[in-house]
Parts: sequence; C-alpha cells; structure tokens
Amino acid sequence: MKRNVLMAVLLILFLSSGIVLFDSAFSQEELEEASEPEAALEEDTEVKEQVLEVKEYALCTGVEDRQPVNKRTTFTQDVERVYLWTNIYGAEEPTQIKHRWHYKGQNMAEVSLDIKYPYYRTWSYKTILPQWVGDWTVDIVDAKGSVLKEISFVVESGVTPEEETEELPEKPLETEE
Repeated sequence: MKRNVLMAVLLILFLSSGIVLFDSAFSQEELEEASEPEAALEEDTEVKEQVLEVKEYALCTGVEDRQPVNKRTTFTQDVERVYLWTNIYGAEEPTQIKHRWHYKGQNMAEVSLDIKYPYYRTWSYKTILPQWVGDWTVDIVDAKGSVLKEISFVVESGVTPEEETEELPEKPLETEE
C-alpha cells in the first residue's frame, strides 16, 4: 500500500514538472506567434455576409409543382389558407429566411424556411379564420433579421364565387339527307 502511494506521489510530481518544463521551454514571443494562426483560423470561420434577393413572390391559394396557383392580393374570408410563394436568389451557402405574417399590425405567425441553394423556391401558408377580415402583411426576413420584402394583401367579407365552368355546346345531331 505504501508503495502505491509513493508511486502516485512520484507520478504527480513527474507530470507537474513536465508541464512546467514544457511551459518554460517557449518564450512569450514564441507562444504569441503560435497562437496567431488560431486567430487567423477564427477569422476564416466567421459567417460570410450573404446578400439574398427576392427574385419573385406570389400570394396565392395553393402551390402545385413548386409553382403558385391562383395568384391574387385580395382574398375572401372563406379562403382557409393564403400561401406566400418565394423565389430567393444569392445564397452562397445554406441559410434561412422567415415569413412573418401580420394581421392589423399584430404578429400572427413566423415560419422559418431553409434556403439550400443559390436559386431556391420555397413557401409557407397561414390558415385564415373567417373573422380575420382586413389588412395583412407578410415580411420576408433574412437570417440576420433584415426585411428583404414586405408584401400586403386583404381579406374581405364574403364568399368566393365558384368558378364558372364553360359548358361545351352540344354536338349537333347529324341528319341524313
């Protein structure tokens, strides 16, 4: 037992003296120079400033095949959902944008959307309750919180008229002569 304690004490002394010898083996200048590459590495790993641009956008009632359907800026209260389709350009590396939905100045929703490529289409939607009639805005915001675009739309009272379908004329009967 005494031998184990003695070995442990000697090991501790050896390790602590090794650290002291290592520290004293370098001058202060050498230590500072050795830390400079780390500072340069830190500068290189900073997030690059990306300039994102909203190339296109559309408010609509749906998205099919990554394209907006039924574009408009005025909706009726029975719309159920309003979509904001966005085409973003300029991402040099993956980032995020947000769609911030506002009703009468109050923040109603914030949706984070990944931007994975330099030219990227994405969208979000907001479910609209029938009593939410009035002015709406959606802000498209970059990862740093800068507003890239502000888009306005209106939800009006009433019901969307059903689309009129064009009836094809009946084929005239063929008569024999």
